[in-house]
Amino acid sequence: MFLLSPMPALAEEAASSDAADEDTPSVFAKFTETFDGYLEQATAFRFADDSALTKIRNSLRLKYAHDFGEHVTLTLDTLAAYDAVYDVDDDLKVADEDDYHAYIDPREVTLDISAGKFDIKLGRQQIVWEVTDKLMILDVVNPLDLREFTTPDIEDLRIPLWMANVEYFFTPDVSLQTLMIPDMTMTETAHAGSEFAYHIPSPPAGFALVINEEDDLNVSFKNTVWGARL
Repeated sequence: MFLLSPMPALAEEAASSDAADEDTPSVFAKFTETFDGYLEQATAFRFADDSALTKIRNSLRLKYAHDFGEHVTLTLDTLAAYDAVYDVDDDLKVADEDDYHAYIDPREVTLDISAGKFDIKLGRQQIVWEVTDKLMILDVVNPLDLREFTTPDIEDLRIPLWMANVEYFFTPDVSLQTLMIPDMTMTETAHAGSEFAYHIPSPPAGFALVINEEDDLNVSFKNTVWGARL
């Protein structure tokens, strides 16, 4: 009797320990509760002409949002990509290859502030003023990433810009939105030697084709872009 009497207590302790383990979320559960995102693998192979692999890109996208009270929200959305095709095929000759090989792209880094009739968003962001399928008429605030022409989704085509975005609501249906954009990032076309590079015809005999180096504009008040929408 003396030897058997502690057994129920030990059994209760084991049961409570198992229950505690079940209540404690795993590392994966904690990660998925904190971040939103996806893993993507994209491989491309060219059949025509000189057949070859042209893309073995692995991408990880993570998004994190945190509320500081009822009126302030921090959002971080980052894409990391690595294209292994440039390690596999030495024959690929792409200008500025590092822009394709491996990169980290902050898709959104914003601080949202709600103050009465004002909505203020500061940071790197996309501004969408009009959306139609693969047709942009008023959606012209953000430049485009055309390294793969228009094959990516429209959300991935836009290049986010650092800006101040302030919107004032006169009524729930009427607002004035103003933008201040000191970010001088331009539309990026496909690099020479890549799959989607534009064909440049040879100049006529006696003429030479000269392509100047691009000039980066300085971030300054003079080069700041302004916009408004009612």
